[in-house]
Amino acid sequence: MKNNFPEFLTAFFNQYMELERGLSGNTISSYSDSFLLFFSYYRDAYGIPPDKITFREITRERVTDFCLWLESERNSSIKTRNLRLTAIHSFFRYVEMHAPAELALCKEILGIPMKKCERKPPVHLSDTELKFLFAEPDIKEKKGIRDLCILTVLYDTGARVSELINLETGDIRLDKSTTTVRLLGKGGKMRIVPISSSTASIIKAYYKSNKKELAATASPVFTNSRGEALTRPGVNYVLDKYVQLAREHHPDQFNSKVTAHVLRNPN
Repeated sequence: MKNNFPEFLTAFFNQYMELERGLSGNTISSYSDSFLLFFSYYRDAYGIPPDKITFREITRERVTDFCLWLESERNSSIKTRNLRLTAIHSFFRYVEMHAPAELALCKEILGIPMKKCERKPPVHLSDTELKFLFAEPDIKEKKGIRDLCILTVLYDTGARVSELINLETGDIRLDKSTTTVRLLGKGGKMRIVPISSSTASIIKAYYKSNKKELAATASPVFTNSRGEALTRPGVNYVLDKYVQLAREHHPDQFNSKVTAHVLRNPN
């Protein structure tokens, strides 16, 4: 009997995920890593190389054991274990729609449950910690006013770092009646976020100190010393720098790890 598993997996990645669903490169890469681990498990546990895996070799018991292997042998977290299983589930949903002969197998695999994991309460900075953090940049310096602008925009808009570094001057409106920031998120989804008057004032001060125009242009809002768009590591460096300074000046504060996600306004 012809082994259709490789053909379905190839079509799943090359046609379905990328062309039909338009999933991001990061998602496709994550799914690819999941199946590479799946192949490694089959090779080590059952002596079956990737090119010999068939639908007949895949069972609910073996996929469940793969999930256990991830936790016990790979020391994967429950979240990572669930992400790997999500990739397998997604593939078998695709198979379910294209191969009626495999419906029973698909039902078995899709019936494998995600593992519940304890949800930690979200961590956010207190008002006092925010006050101390925003007081650290030296706004008498061009770089200092830029850094304060980065921190306040992250906080006030709830922007992800990827959204922040992709901001262009045309995405920010500072009219008397409207002060908003337009953010381009995951999957090309766009949202317009209102900002406070204090944040708008900081942006204006940053524009003035860096001689940036308020007109709707395509130039990056946040740049480095070379005039290039700031990168993710650059933003993280700015945040880490001022958190460390604030922690040194106020040792009783900032007891939790502070990331850009933590800085995002919880309101």
